Amino acid sequence: MLLRKHTISNTISTIIYEHPLNEKMRSWLRMECLLQQLINLKNINSLASVLTFFRAVSELIEVLDRSDIRADIIKELDKQKNKLNQWCSDLHADKTLIKNLLKELQENLTLLREALRIGQHLRRDKVISIARQRLSIPGGVVVVLIYQPYIYG
Repeated sequence: MLLRKHTISNTISTIIYEHPLNEKMRSWLRMECLLQQLINLKNINSLASVLTFFRAVSELIEVLDRSDIRADIIKELDKQKNKLNQWCSDLHADKTLIKNLLKELQENLTLLREALRIGQHLRRDKVISIARQRLSIPGGVVVVLIYQPYIYG
């Protein structure tokens, strides 16, 4: 990965990340983008937002199927945990904040280690699987909106 630092003025500088990024980083950036799309689509109110939602979910499932995301995330969280432990020994560090972060990180690590494969609940959902099948067919998505909310639970 190439990093270039550009100075725009005496006070502002930007760092530009250029390709090639490694595959893991590209996958994480893609997951972040897709998750952000899904967060922004929490209020589906048009046909376009329905299609965007199902396309984003479908792409997210594909990204999650490509590699062992869980193992990579666990490794990264363990690295962050080690860094936080190192910071805890610094005299000027906010030990309360670090301990709270370590506790939250440990809880997330425990949940992640005990969970099914990441995205498994998305793969098993009937509505999502039907939409994914139809998305793969050109012109195959015809949405009939029926006022009967689907409740995930």
